[in-house]
Amino acid sequence: MFDDFRCATLPAFVAVLKVRGARARRIAWREQLSDFTESSPIETGFAAVYRTRIAPRLNELEQERQTVLTTAKRHAAIALAAGATLGVLFLLFGSGSDGLAGALVGFGVPLAFGAVAAFLLWKRQAESWSGSAAKDVMPVVCDFLGDLTHDRNALKGFPLERMQKLGVIRPFSKAEVSDRLAGTYRDVPFEIVEAKLTNDKSQSSTNADNDNSDRSSRTQFKGLLMRIGVPDPIPGRILIARDYGMGNKLMSMFGGAGRDLPQVDTGHAAFEELFQVHSDNPDMARDLLPPAFLDSFVKIAESEGGRHGAKGLEAGFHDESFFLALQRDDDFLALGKLTTPADEIEDDLHGVFDDIATVRRIIDRLHGDHPET
Repeated sequence: MFDDFRCATLPAFVAVLKVRGARARRIAWREQLSDFTESSPIETGFAAVYRTRIAPRLNELEQERQTVLTTAKRHAAIALAAGATLGVLFLLFGSGSDGLAGALVGFGVPLAFGAVAAFLLWKRQAESWSGSAAKDVMPVVCDFLGDLTHDRNALKGFPLERMQKLGVIRPFSKAEVSDRLAGTYRDVPFEIVEAKLTNDKSQSSTNADNDNSDRSSRTQFKGLLMRIGVPDPIPGRILIARDYGMGNKLMSMFGGAGRDLPQVDTGHAAFEELFQVHSDNPDMARDLLPPAFLDSFVKIAESEGGRHGAKGLEAGFHDESFFLALQRDDDFLALGKLTTPADEIEDDLHGVFDDIATVRRIIDRLHGDHPET
C-alpha cells in the first residue's frame, strides 16, 4: 500500500518541484534584468527608473531583435548566394580564354559585389534595430535627466551653414546628421548632433568626347557638433581655429571662411601653442576671451579631444551662440547592437550617459569648473 502511494505521489511531487524550480529561475532572471549598476554621477538614481520602465520591456525588445536578426541573416545570405551564383555561371559559360587568372577574377568579382550587398543589407537592418531600441530607451533617459529631448533622425536639423560661414567646419557638399540632443544644463541652452560631412570632388575626363567625370568623396569632418547659448549676443565673429604651424598660410588661403579675418594675439602661451584666434573685431575678441576662458578651452581640448587631442577641436562665437566641432571616431548614443541580446543593454546605457555627460562637462569647464570625470 505504501509503495502504491509512493508511486502515485512521487511523480506529482517531482513535478511540483520542477515547477517551483522553473518559477524560481524565472524570478531570478527577471531580477537580473532589473539590475542596473550606477557607475557615474550622472547615473545616480537611474537604477530605480531602469527597474520600472526599461526592464519590463526587454522581453518584447528581444523578440523584435530576433526578428530583425533573422531578416538580416536571410537578406545577407541571399546577396552572397546571388554573387556566388553569378560567379559560377561565369565559370561555366565564360570564354575561359584568360586561364586560371581570368576564372578567379570572373568568380571573385561577382562574389565581391554580393559581399558588399550583404554588408549593406545587414547594416540597414542593424540601424533599424538600433533605431527601435533608441525609440524605447532614449525617452526614459531624457525624462530622467530632465529638460532634454532626443531626435534620432535630427529632423530639426542643425545650423551647419552658420558654422561653415564662421569657419568652424570646412566647406562640404553632403551632410549626414543624426542623434540630435537638445536641452538646458545650468540654465544654458544647448544642442548637439553627430555629423559626417563629406566633400565630393569632380575630376574631369581627359577624353574631350566624354562628358563624364570621376567623383571622389573626402570626409571633411566626423564627430560631434555643438551649439551652446551665450548670455549676451556677440557683436562680431570670433573663430578659434587649429594652429597648423607652417601650414597656417595655406589654410588662410584655402581653408575657407574665418581664417581670412585678422589674427588676434591672446597673449596666452599654452593656448597659442594649439590654436589661433581670428575675428572681425580684435578688441572685442580680447575682451571676450580672458585668460580664464582660454585656460578652460585648453582643458576641454585636452580632456575631450580623445586620440585627436587639440587637433580635433575648433570653435567660434557668433551672435547668441558658441559653436564647437569635436572630432570623434566612436558612434554617439549607440544603442542596441543587432548581435547582442536586449537584456545586455546596460553597457550601451552606460555609453549613452557618458555621451550626454560630454556636453555637460564642456559647459562645466566653460563656467570655470573642471570635473575629473
